[in-house]
Formats: sequence, structure tokens, C-alpha cells
Amino acid sequence: DEWEDYYISFEEKCREGFEKWLACRGVKNYRKDFSGNITSYMDFIYRYIHEDVVILRSVQPVYVIEYFTDHLLRKVMVDPPEYIKWPPSLKLFYRYLMFDEIEPHFIEILRKRYS
Repeated sequence: DEWEDYYISFEEKCREGFEKWLACRGVKNYRKDFSGNITSYMDFIYRYIHEDVVILRSVQPVYVIEYFTDHLLRKVMVDPPEYIKWPPSLKLFYRYLMFDEIEPHFIEILRKRYS
């Protein structure tokens, strides 16, 4: 299916970009865990039917709550202490999404201004 191929490619690019972003910021211990944790979240956002239109950059709080209190605990089987890594994973992922878009433009402005 064309959408499925696109989605898998999109997910891989997000995960790889996020992992690289974490590495550039000195995250060593949990880099693989954090980048891997976003897969189930992206599946929840894009592969499940929601009452509203949900996209990664503008997820309503009700769906974030649903993800943590229902979806994650039902669909992802890990040792209980591992669940603790999901909130910081998503916090950093959203920071990555925001700065990944802004940072190249800012760097270009700096180059033009100070070169």
C-alpha cells in the first residue's frame, strides 16, 4: 500500500533524525531507547482512528493522555520500569520537532549576518 510505504519511510526518518539530534546534544545512555519509543506514539497518532484530525505537530492533550493511560500500557509490553522513559522521550521528541524546523533557518541568518 502506498500510504503504508510512505508512513514507514516517514517514521524511519523521524526516528533517525531524532536519534542524531540527541547524539549532537550529548545524550548517550538512552538515545536508542528514546528514539525507539517514538514509534509506538507515531503509530498511535497516524494508524488509529481518532474523533478529531490528529497530526504530530498539533496533538490535542486528550490524545496524549489517552496514549499514556491506555494505548501505551496495552500495546507496548516492557518491564514496568521501562515505561518511565516514555514521557521524557516524547518531551525531547517535540523539542526536536520544533527546533529541527527552526534551527537551519537560524544558522543561515547567522551565516549571512556574521560572515
